[in-house]
Amino acid sequence: MEPMPKPTMFRCKKCGGLIVLPWSGAEKQRPPAEITCTYCGERFVDDGGQTDARPDTAWFETKYGIGLNEEQKEAVSWLKQTGRQDRFAGYDWLRLADEEIGDAQMRYIGSLTFLEELDLNNNEITDAGAGELAGLVNLITLGIGNNTITEAALPHISKLARLTELNLEGADLTDEGIDRLFPLTRLEKLNIRGTMVTEEGVLKLTKNLAALKVINIDTKGLHLYPLLKAGVLPLIDDVGYILNLSNQQLADEDLVHLQDMKRVIEIVLDNNQIHGEGLLYLKDLSNMGHLRLNNNPIGDDGLEYIKELKQLEFLSLWGTNVTDKGVRRLKRSRLRLNIDHPVLYR
Repeated sequence: MEPMPKPTMFRCKKCGGLIVLPWSGAEKQRPPAEITCTYCGERFVDDGGQTDARPDTAWFETKYGIGLNEEQKEAVSWLKQTGRQDRFAGYDWLRLADEEIGDAQMRYIGSLTFLEELDLNNNEITDAGAGELAGLVNLITLGIGNNTITEAALPHISKLARLTELNLEGADLTDEGIDRLFPLTRLEKLNIRGTMVTEEGVLKLTKNLAALKVINIDTKGLHLYPLLKAGVLPLIDDVGYILNLSNQQLADEDLVHLQDMKRVIEIVLDNNQIHGEGLLYLKDLSNMGHLRLNNNPIGDDGLEYIKELKQLEFLSLWGTNVTDKGVRRLKRSRLRLNIDHPVLYR
């Protein structure tokens, strides 16, 4: 008498869809077979072996010593069947960047409510898939940059009240839509590179998210003066070690806002209204070795303030009111200071 067929379940290695095939039960393990996924049409050869997806969770429960509910077992099994079990860095940290994860797979990830860190950067997730994140209330770090999400995903993400770090790089975000992040009052680091958020959005974020310490945003095209005046420029990670404040209509009194830019090694102040006295605000920036003051109204009197910048190694003074005599006098007093001025090319 032929044994009754028994189901064998496993996941498509491409889309993660559940595949159920008949298995006679005569063998202890299912034999190799050619398979066509009924969800995505992917064809592949199954090597046989495990007869049920659920035993694939034993490796996780044994390794990390935690129990799983039924949905979590299905998710962990999917990770094993698709060869992603090594993406766990500890039971609470899952790294799935660059894994072609789409909305169909997000239902598995959304069940892993014990996760504290989740990296989904550079995948194919849309707003619909991002909705599965709302239940991951233990998340502290979330990377979902460079997917296909818009402001419509933010209400789901804003439910993750424990978040301190969030990557939204490349998302379709604007100054208006960024308001939806305001419930994330613990947020310390936010990446919004490649979005449409401007300096106005940055000011709104810093006003409403008091815990913010770092904002990653492309400064090219931003009007930096409002950020400088509001004292939030030190939070902008893109400023980095070179601070370019050219063409910002800055006067000497505005330089007071630079005195906390401790890591900057070069400041570019070309095409502003600097006369010199405001440079005293820069004297404690011990890492600032380069200063560019091209096309400012600074004259010989303003060079007296330059002498106070003991850390300075390079100074550019093209297009200023500084005379040849003033440059030579400064050069004699600061022999190690490299000065870029027309008089030194004659």
